[in-house]
Amino acid sequence: MTKKNFLLIFSSIICAIFISELFVKFLISEPIYNRYTEKSSSSDISSPGVPDEGFFIKTKLGTRLKRNASGVVANHHLTGTDIPLRTNNFGLRGAPVNFKKDNRVLFLGDSVTMADYLVEEETFVKMSEVYINQNSPESVQHLNAGIGSIGIEEELNILQDLGPLLSPKLVILNLYLNDLASSPAIHLKKIPTFLNWSSIIKHVYQYLSIKEFEKNQNSNELFNEEEHYSEIMELFPQAQSEENWKTNRQSFNSLIGRWFNDWGKAFHPEARNLIHSFVKKIKNESEKLNAKLLIVIHPVAQQVEADFNANEAQLGFIELFKSSNIPTLDLLPHFRSHYKDNAKQLFFDHCHHNLDGSKLAAMHISKFISKHL
Repeated sequence: MTKKNFLLIFSSIICAIFISELFVKFLISEPIYNRYTEKSSSSDISSPGVPDEGFFIKTKLGTRLKRNASGVVANHHLTGTDIPLRTNNFGLRGAPVNFKKDNRVLFLGDSVTMADYLVEEETFVKMSEVYINQNSPESVQHLNAGIGSIGIEEELNILQDLGPLLSPKLVILNLYLNDLASSPAIHLKKIPTFLNWSSIIKHVYQYLSIKEFEKNQNSNELFNEEEHYSEIMELFPQAQSEENWKTNRQSFNSLIGRWFNDWGKAFHPEARNLIHSFVKKIKNESEKLNAKLLIVIHPVAQQVEADFNANEAQLGFIELFKSSNIPTLDLLPHFRSHYKDNAKQLFFDHCHHNLDGSKLAAMHISKFISKHL
C-alpha cells in the first residue's frame, strides 16, 4: 500500500468517525453519562405532603432529586408546615458545590439524611458543617446526597455516579436499619478515560450496562423476608401484645416482628451480612476516590425510648464494620442517654429526627468527622 493510499484510508476513517459522532450527538437522545451536562432547572415547585411528586425523578439509575430545583414541600405530612427545598446542579439538597473548599464531605443516606421535613439549616448534615467550621480553621462543605426511600444498593450507585465529579475527602454512610430495602438500579460501567469524549462509546457502554442490569434483575431480591421471619421469632421470642414494649423485652420483640419489613430485619444476622457486603463495595469506591469511609448508624425511636438496651442490630453491625477497618459512630447510646436525662422526644415518628434529634445527631457527627479530617 502506498503512502498516499494509506493517508486516504486513514482520512476516510477519521471523517467517518467524526460524522458518526455528530450524528449520535445531535440526533440520538443524550446518553445517561451526560446527565450533569444537560441544562435542567425547575422553580416554584409545590409538592403536596411529601417531596416525591415535585422533587423526585425516576431514572434508569434509580430515584434521584431533580437538579437545580426549588420550591416547597407543601403541608408536610410530618410537620403540617411548608418546608422549602432546593437542589444544586448535582441533584443534592442544598447550596451549589464549592470546589474551592478542599474538605468536601459527601453524606449518603435515605430520608433520614435528606430530612425533607426540616428546613435546610436544621438538618444534621448542615448543622454538623456549621459546628465543624466554628471550631476548625479549615473550611468544610457537607454535601447532602440523601434521597427518601432508597436502600444501600442505590446509595452505592449514587457514590459511583457522583463521587468522581465531587472528589470528596470523606464519605459518610448514614445507615438506617431498613437499608436492605431493595432499590435496584442500573450501575453504569466505567468508560476508559481516553474514550470518554465519544458519544458513540457512551451509548455502547450504556447499552451494556442496561443489558447487565436486565440479566441480573431476577436476582435482585437480596433478602427473603418470608423465609427469615420465622428465624427472627426464634431469635427474639415475642409476647402476645406490644402494649408494654417500653418495659417488657418480649413486647419489644413483637415490634421487631411487626416492623420486620422495615427496621426489624436488621436484627437478623443474614441481613447484616448482606448490608456488610455492600458496605465493602462502598469502601472500595471511596478508596478509588482517595476518600475515607465513615459510617453513622441511626437508631429507631423505639430503641431510644425502651427501658432496656435493644442494641443487637447495632452491635452486629459494629463487629462487621470493625472487621473491615471502617470507623463507625453508633448514635443509639448518645440518644438513649439524652432521652433518659431530658425525657424529650427526639423523633417525629419511628425514625425521622425532630429539631432536637437533629441537633443531637449533628453534634456527635461533627465530633466524629473532625477526628478524621
